[in-house]
Amino acid sequence: MFGGSVDQTGFGIFAVLVRDIARGKLLVTDISNGHNGFAFSPNGTYLYWLSRSDKGRPSTIFRRAIGKRGDTRIYDEKNWCIVSMRITAAGGYVVIRMFNGDMTEVRMVSMDCPTTEPFVLQPRTQGLRYNVDEWNGKLLILTDADDAIDFKLMMAGADKLGRAGWQPFVAHYAGRLIAAVHPFKGHLVR
Repeated sequence: MFGGSVDQTGFGIFAVLVRDIARGKLLVTDISNGHNGFAFSPNGTYLYWLSRSDKGRPSTIFRRAIGKRGDTRIYDEKNWCIVSMRITAAGGYVVIRMFNGDMTEVRMVSMDCPTTEPFVLQPRTQGLRYNVDEWNGKLLILTDADDAIDFKLMMAGADKLGRAGWQPFVAHYAGRLIAAVHPFKGHLVR
């Protein structure tokens, strides 16, 4: 299975295509209002894709069973500026992130149950920014919580939703910005 998105107009309107490489057959050709975000469930059964609002902003996440027509809307953002979507490095979750510069909200879909509704990791809180990935069976959270202006890393179990369940992993050090983290099986790059 291979997927791709292409902007054929130059206006940021992406078509999402999925091809079964073994059979040389296109399986998805009818998504024309995408916003350069898509992910597959680990077993390739489902495609998740990000659509644009009528104002051209990324706003809605859909799920489609590969090889079938019709999409299920799993999230629709009406109030925020930026919505992004990706799968975690370990492939265990689809991450839907809403961000407006001053606060963040992340919703996730577990790939153990890919047709469930997204759950909220931490509700929107003024002044709290965060992002999440998965590493060694835990959630890895990059956040500016508690005035960590250069960010810090926290860990949590998938069953520990909200900041109360976040445990310190790499402390905040003023002047030592943690811009991003990249989890690998035996290593973490920051």
